[in-house]
Amino acid sequence: MSQSTEVRTAIAGWAEHVPKVRRVWVFDRRVPHDSHARVDVALELEPVPDGEETIAAWIANADRWSHELGQRTGLTVGLEWIDPNAETQETRTILDEPKVLVYERTGTSPKNPNR
Repeated sequence: MSQSTEVRTAIAGWAEHVPKVRRVWVFDRRVPHDSHARVDVALELEPVPDGEETIAAWIANADRWSHELGQRTGLTVGLEWIDPNAETQETRTILDEPKVLVYERTGTSPKNPNR
């Protein structure tokens, strides 16, 4: 079963308020015999102006973001980090999976050091 429009809208609404997030995809993964309500989400982060790797922002925020998304959707959230500049097999595999782009930031976003 595909993720509902309500779940996608909730995730997009969350991303709109998190300036570090550039794009969000929701995967259409079917797990046989999985009794837990779960949504798998991939995040692409905004590049940092000072040249710092986005992995630092991911490490600092991933657990909190997963919790926040879980509260908004009522589901267990599996987060994956996408580094579009990485030419790894793992990144290519993730990007090739069936998914829906639910959010893409346009223009500049305000700075918020707490996010």
